[in-house]
Amino acid sequence: MCPARFVRQAAWFWGALLWSTGGAAGKSPHVLPEAAFPFTIQDRTPTQPAPGDQAELTLALTSDLHGSLHGGSSRKPRGLLHLAAPLKRLRQQHPDLILLDGGDTLQGGLTNAYLRTHPHPTLPIITLMNALGYSATVLGNHDLEPPSKLLQQALRQSHFPWLGANVVSASSGQRLLPPYRVFERQGVRMGVVGLTTPGIPLWVDPEQRAGLNFQDLLESLKPWVTVLHEREKVDVLLALLHSGERTDYDRWPALAEGLPDPNAAGLVADTVAGVDVVVSGHAHRIFPRRPTTRLTQFRHPLVSPGSLAQGLMVLHLTLHEQHQRWQLTQVQAHWEPAASHPDPMLQALVQEEQARAQAWADAETAWRFREVPQAQQLNECGARLQHLAVVEALGGTASLLPATWFGFRLPQKDLHQPVRRRHLLRWIRYDNTLVQAQQTRHQLEIWQQPFQRWKAGKSVRGSTVLSPQGLEEVPPEGTTVWLTNYHWNGGGGLGARTLRHPSQVQRQDQTLLRERVFAFLQQPRRNLPAACSFLEPQLP
Repeated sequence: MCPARFVRQAAWFWGALLWSTGGAAGKSPHVLPEAAFPFTIQDRTPTQPAPGDQAELTLALTSDLHGSLHGGSSRKPRGLLHLAAPLKRLRQQHPDLILLDGGDTLQGGLTNAYLRTHPHPTLPIITLMNALGYSATVLGNHDLEPPSKLLQQALRQSHFPWLGANVVSASSGQRLLPPYRVFERQGVRMGVVGLTTPGIPLWVDPEQRAGLNFQDLLESLKPWVTVLHEREKVDVLLALLHSGERTDYDRWPALAEGLPDPNAAGLVADTVAGVDVVVSGHAHRIFPRRPTTRLTQFRHPLVSPGSLAQGLMVLHLTLHEQHQRWQLTQVQAHWEPAASHPDPMLQALVQEEQARAQAWADAETAWRFREVPQAQQLNECGARLQHLAVVEALGGTASLLPATWFGFRLPQKDLHQPVRRRHLLRWIRYDNTLVQAQQTRHQLEIWQQPFQRWKAGKSVRGSTVLSPQGLEEVPPEGTTVWLTNYHWNGGGGLGARTLRHPSQVQRQDQTLLRERVFAFLQQPRRNLPAACSFLEPQLP
């Protein structure tokens, strides 16, 4: 390459990065507030450890909190209220501890569900993350599902940055979240660059991601690795990803929609030079569970912090001086489970919001549990019940709604007690809304193929199994059916196979499917499906 061309390309590269950190890009409407966390690239001088120096950085990691404040059993506790004790112990041993999270914070959990329709000046999940001293988190796909005002409120109230190196304005390409944060501990400079899954359009409604693009993980990460090493002069670099490590999972649905790999953490760990450690969220996996220094599955060490604040993934990074620079020589990981009991001081910070959410969740239907339902009963009843609830409230005669997503264990103490909203939060646990779309007969056949394979006892991905209701006789020109927004957007890959088109949409309903079922069960004089025999009307 000739010198002049090299200079021109280098000038373009650095200029583009500088422009993306706050240049005069055109404005476009999007769901993220402007300049939530101002960010500027810094030109630093390299660290200079003395000959023979050694340092150890300690990090604690969580991911996929999904609004979990308090819950689980005494044997398997979970929730942020249960992390105070292990964090206190870790900070006593390692005062400069860095606490990071891998995204999916604002969707899920009783309190978050309540806040969707009952705004409050503070968000309990953010209150607790601030109190626990989080240093950074990453935007997750589920963080875009609730009303956008909740995400905007979370960004304003967080005492830590939300990272998103691959989240840009759809119209201008301008970066909308800080791409990284730099920490200095024991004379060591560590960079943490955060990215989210580019599969978001598969699962999130266009209105909820308006004005945003989610770029390829690898291609977005590489320029920032260069910046962190050449300008910020970091000694160690951690990639904090809301992305699983199994590239095969959701790859086909993404490819069919023209999207990059949603789960590319393993590719990052194998192929991106300059990254020292990879943290993989999104998949709800805990790895490793046992203490180890042998994180050899990929070229660079990769760990996964699990979900729902079941505990902390703890990393100890050992560095030694070599030729007057720090060299990472060992990565040790171990899993620290959540404490058995919630922290009372933390609990006091959110007790008002929790009490209001609990009262909302305790609202009764007109039905009660006659017996403890089995898993098959929950699936069959849920599939038929949601169809009845939707067509009664919204009209139409046909639906293709989930057939296998209905799973929870009824506590023995709730037997012969009313069915409450909190039961439905566990029975119908996903925050799906509804889309009614005109479908041809051929499209309907494609939507139903996984269900037919499942009924025949063949292996099939559960999220693609849709129960056909009201489709016994389909006219030659097809008919309108109700689907979840998840499936219509492309989740599971069926939408792309049907070659659906936005013009087919007849109606959208923004009320959660779960709430439609709750309203349906508030009426006592109904004939429920035979599969719901474990329910009976409450006595007058």
